[in-house]
Amino acid sequence: MHLSRALTILSLLSLFTLSNAQVKTNFELIDSLIKISANEISKKINVDESYKLNYKSAEEYSVLENTVIKYLQENKISIGNNNNVLNFSLEEAKIYYPEMFRDGLFGEYLIDRTAEIRISYFTAQNENIGEVKWVTFTINDSVPYSEIPKLENIAYSFTSAKLPDEPFFSSTLEPVIAIGTAAVAVYLFFNIRSR
Repeated sequence: MHLSRALTILSLLSLFTLSNAQVKTNFELIDSLIKISANEISKKINVDESYKLNYKSAEEYSVLENTVIKYLQENKISIGNNNNVLNFSLEEAKIYYPEMFRDGLFGEYLIDRTAEIRISYFTAQNENIGEVKWVTFTINDSVPYSEIPKLENIAYSFTSAKLPDEPFFSSTLEPVIAIGTAAVAVYLFFNIRSR
């Protein structure tokens, strides 16, 4: 008896925790992708060497340079002044929303979200230049449509994107179902009452 009650309480607590899980902001998703890219780079270069970082990006991505350094260092890549140079170019960072849909027939609107970064990197020592590698990293998830204003940051344009139009089927079907349900209820009310 006590075991089943404990399991029920544990199940409810885990369900409550999952339902209140914090949705990552768009900036945090880009941050996660940079972390993944730093991990990937650490597998491809000699981490026993120290590197001078040559970070290149468009002006709007300059805010991400410290993030790149942080995650490279977390992956045991020593950054300093050295003859070895790690050239890291953040070519693009963007968020886009491919599709909007409903969670069930009358559920809330959800929107598919994709975060993507495209980088290139290579190492150089004196006259020796390593192979340039181009890599794209992506994260996909779905978030409540109502949360979008909280997830975007107007200070950073790469955290915002154009929203898709409301799905035609759900926008036309719901009023028809609502009117049909109301008509059936009125019919039943008067039909039953008259008997």
